[in-house]
Amino acid sequence: MPLAKPLVSLRNDRASDPLTSQTITSLFSPTGALTGLLHPYEERPGQVRMATAVADTLESGGSLMVEAGTGIGKSLAYLVPLLARVTDERRGVVSTHTIALQQQLLAADIPVALAALGTEVNVALLLGRGNYLCLRKLNRQQLLGLFADSDAAGRQRALFERANSLKRGERSELDFAIPEAEWRLVASSPDSCAGSRCPYVKECFFQRARRRAQSADLVITNHALLLADVVLRSSGAAVLPDYAYLVVDEAHRLEDAATDQLGYRVSLGRLRGLVGELHSPARRTGSLTGAVMSKSVDSDELTEHFSRILDTAGAHFVTLHAGLGYGGEREERILREPLSVGAELDAELGRTSGWLERLADGAAEDEALELGGAARLLDGYRRDLAGLEERRWEGFVYWADGLHDAARLRLHAAPVEVGPILESGLWSIPEVAVATSATLTVGGDFSYLTTRLGFPPGEELPLPPAFDFATQAALYLPRLPDPRDRTHFSEAVAEIRRLVELNRVGGTLILFTSHEALRAFRSALEEDLAALGCEVLAQGDSDRTRLLRGFKEARRGVLFATATFWEGVDLPGDELRLLIIARLPFAVPSDPVVAARSEAIEKRGGRPFEEYSLPEAVLRLRQGFGRLVRKKTDRGVVAILDSRVLTKAYGARMLAALPPARRFGSFQADALGAYLAGP
Repeated sequence: MPLAKPLVSLRNDRASDPLTSQTITSLFSPTGALTGLLHPYEERPGQVRMATAVADTLESGGSLMVEAGTGIGKSLAYLVPLLARVTDERRGVVSTHTIALQQQLLAADIPVALAALGTEVNVALLLGRGNYLCLRKLNRQQLLGLFADSDAAGRQRALFERANSLKRGERSELDFAIPEAEWRLVASSPDSCAGSRCPYVKECFFQRARRRAQSADLVITNHALLLADVVLRSSGAAVLPDYAYLVVDEAHRLEDAATDQLGYRVSLGRLRGLVGELHSPARRTGSLTGAVMSKSVDSDELTEHFSRILDTAGAHFVTLHAGLGYGGEREERILREPLSVGAELDAELGRTSGWLERLADGAAEDEALELGGAARLLDGYRRDLAGLEERRWEGFVYWADGLHDAARLRLHAAPVEVGPILESGLWSIPEVAVATSATLTVGGDFSYLTTRLGFPPGEELPLPPAFDFATQAALYLPRLPDPRDRTHFSEAVAEIRRLVELNRVGGTLILFTSHEALRAFRSALEEDLAALGCEVLAQGDSDRTRLLRGFKEARRGVLFATATFWEGVDLPGDELRLLIIARLPFAVPSDPVVAARSEAIEKRGGRPFEEYSLPEAVLRLRQGFGRLVRKKTDRGVVAILDSRVLTKAYGARMLAALPPARRFGSFQADALGAYLAGP
């Protein structure tokens, strides 16, 4: 069902008569328009404050940063005033980090906001090009039957059969998993796009998404594409249409997204992947490009040609590896000086790229697209490799990892500070910028993230928690040995065992800061937990979606997790009663990006731990804590098994940043059990 159709008259009304604070209060009141649309409806003072602040900022211009925790209803708080104002001439963009939030906005929040306003707005979703299926590639793959592997061929047939029923042509719409290497063979790509000459141009999923975005009043996108648009605009191009209003939700993830999006990486594995897509001796062809080449070049000659590229690349990475030396216990090392440039590999890649372009000159149009696209991919790898080896980009940190094995060696570069880039790029585009998340402050202060993100000076609004944490959550802080003490592990294992035994109603999520620790605790606890009747799951056993589904379905599930499970996980009610944080989430000091940022702070006379490491850990800890209480009826226990939160001076700052839950310093079975039992 379409979200909305444009109505010119209503657009003009919205532009000339924006929402007032009185109108917003009325809309969100117990007798307002939202009451009949949300069941049950709950008046939320924080939501009204945020909606009013967003409306005021949209009216007056400038910037607004809002910290709005779970339960406040921040999506509707920014959507209602935004949808009341946007037009096709003064477009709005909402950027999120996760697909889940995009889906929530499109399927639930935007339709509700529009119904409450009694208006219609043209809304479009636009993601990065690689998320969309290319019908030309898919049909060509199916026609040529390039997949000898039965499993891969079966997935491609399933994809071919489902293509016509896909609404947006996004990978996330598929109800089955498809490996990344196979998806790339059928994904939309600028390197091999025929544009208006493509026979599928009218049906093209990406072009349809772009056309919808160009004519939309409001565009929903993700941080990666938002940042890619910034890069393109610096060269006079763009992927997003011009916009006047920008709302960045999940703004606490923007720095990481920018670090990744603006960075570079090369490896032997990446080149092998590119070559494998061009020509695979096992299949005697490869991708569409391989099929095209095999028409004019003998298969044995192709095999010899591409084997020479890989042999040259392999020898070059062996040389790099020998020059860098073994990494010891850690597999990564910051590169302080330029590396020896692989002249032979550079020349081989250049010859291959030129050869592909010459083949393209004499090929039919459709085939020329594939050959030209392959040449551009090899040129891109060549540029990235030379740039990394020569350290071409100022203000970047360079490092190598995978030092245990030359075949796994990877070279990386990432910006040390993204704030100046975002300040001059992203935030200079819209007239109004709003950034929001559940965790934006450290000790009630926004300055850490405003600096990290280069966010323009403006209004700041920290909203109080929407929940009564004192009655809904208990914070258990046992005095265990320091995590660096050899006795900590056994005592933490015992603490987890008795906490899980006490949790007889719902699920338990145990958060770690490393996969190594996760595996060690799981090994020590799995047998005992199974004896308690618990179903044990662990990150790495399956993909994130399947793990969460299994955890929700388990009566007494225990999920061992790290990394992405510290945030973006919604487990209300009995799905999660007990949250255990095994260790405070400090970033590894030797991580190249962390080390480079700490060094930059030290060089300007600052204190890296106080100004960077601690604030990052506080935000991460708050995100982890936020997994427990998702609704007003939720109850449970958070246990932190890292005694540094009690013994170190910085511990008080970390605890002060957490919601005001009732604290326990000793294991009081009856009191803690009451929180775990629920209402």
